[in-house]
Amino acid sequence: MICEALRIVLQCLESHANRYGRYIVPLLSLSADFYVRLVVRVLSGKAKVKETFTKVSIVYQCVGCETVTLHPMGRIITNKKSIKHQVSQGPPVAQSCVHCGHRHIIGGPIWSAPIHNRTS
Repeated sequence: MICEALRIVLQCLESHANRYGRYIVPLLSLSADFYVRLVVRVLSGKAKVKETFTKVSIVYQCVGCETVTLHPMGRIITNKKSIKHQVSQGPPVAQSCVHCGHRHIIGGPIWSAPIHNRTS
């Protein structure tokens, strides 16, 4: 994956903002050499904080071919009358890689939502 460091830092920022009933909207994310630069907007909203787990994923990476699979930590189910926040179920990958047969390693959580916002 390109820009893993950006996604790790964004997840950390989101986690810290959530502790205070806030959430982040990444506006611009840059990575050059050994540093990252992020521009984020911090907003308040308890309802949006509950949606955070849909923006964060666990990473499964094959040790052979380095294929990456993201597994969101949760999902939102919307009915006509209600909104349910549900935890994801089961790993999205088999025990061995379907491409090369090697095992997977697990990492994360990382930010899996877009790292730039073109509208703001």
